[in-house]
Amino acid sequence: MAHWAEATPEDFAFACKLPQEITHQLRLRDAAEPLHEFLAALEPLGKKLWCVVAQMPPSFRPRRDESALRAFLHGLPTRVRFAFEFRHTEWHQPRIAHLFQEHQVAWVWNDLTSVDHQEEGAFEFQADTSDLVYARLMGDLERKYGADGRNAHHYRKLMWPRDVALESWSVRLRQAADEHRRVFVAVNNHFEGFAPLTAQRLAERLGLSITMPDLAGPDGHPGDDGRQMELL
Repeated sequence: MAHWAEATPEDFAFACKLPQEITHQLRLRDAAEPLHEFLAALEPLGKKLWCVVAQMPPSFRPRRDESALRAFLHGLPTRVRFAFEFRHTEWHQPRIAHLFQEHQVAWVWNDLTSVDHQEEGAFEFQADTSDLVYARLMGDLERKYGADGRNAHHYRKLMWPRDVALESWSVRLRQAADEHRRVFVAVNNHFEGFAPLTAQRLAERLGLSITMPDLAGPDGHPGDDGRQMELL
C-alpha cells in the first residue's frame, strides 16, 4: 500500500473493495476484527483512499440480512467513506436509503443494463445518500462468459457503443458533481468492450480530458504485456 501511494500521482484516488471474507463468507456478521485489519492495511494510502466498497452477493437479501447490515453500518468508523452495492432489487426501499443517509454511506449507482436497454440505466433506482457518489458502469454481464464458462471476448476495442447511455450518465453525473464533494466512476469492459475508451468517451461529455496511455501492441491494439500490473 505504501508503494501504491508513492508510485501514483498526487491526485490519484483509490476505491478498495472489502474482502469477500467480510461480504460473502461472514455476510457482515461478526466482522469487526477482519474489518479492522483491512482498514489498518489501507492506512498508508492516506488521502488517496477515497472510499471502501462493499459489493454484496445476490443472495444477500433484506428478509434475513437487514439486521446484519444495520449492525455493520452502526460499527463503521467515520474516518473512511464507505459505499455499498446491492445485487438484489429487494433492497430498493426508502428505509434502506434513509439508513444509508443516516450513516453517510454511499449507495452504488450500478448500470447492469443490456445494450438494447441502455437508455434505462441512469434512470433506475439510484438512491442519493451521501456526499460521495460512486457509479459503476458495468454493462451486460451475460456478455462476459461463453457457454463453456470462459471469457467470451478479448476486450481491446469498442464493441457495443452506448452513446445514449453515456449522454444520460453525463447529465446525471454533472448534476452530482455540482451537489457533492466527490464523484467516483468505475467502468467495466462489458459496458462497451474496452473500459479505458469508455472512460475517455464519458469524460469528453463531462468536459474533462483523459489521455490514453500507449499500450498498443504490434497490431495497433492494446496488448497483453502485463504493464497493467506494474503497481504490484
